[in-house]
Amino acid sequence: MDEQILQSIDFPDGRIVLLDWSSSKEHRFENLICFNGDGSLRWKAALPENSGNDCFVEIAFDNGQLRTNTMSCFALWLDPSTGSAVKTVFTK
Repeated sequence: MDEQILQSIDFPDGRIVLLDWSSSKEHRFENLICFNGDGSLRWKAALPENSGNDCFVEIAFDNGQLRTNTMSCFALWLDPSTGSAVKTVFTK
């Protein structure tokens, strides 16, 4: 993994990491990943379907839920234990 870390959030048994999208040549860069406490991969978040060229650009905890925004103007709320989208909203 050559990408730089833009942002990371620790939680009780792992770490959520947002990788820098600016150096990627991929059109769809799924750059939001979660590692277990031992460093093994727990999950890699999926971008919204049909969002075209896209990547994750921000992460935050929002009222106890993991929220992420994408370059294509989607906000997603993810289950921090699985990385699955609980809610997806187009924000533009």
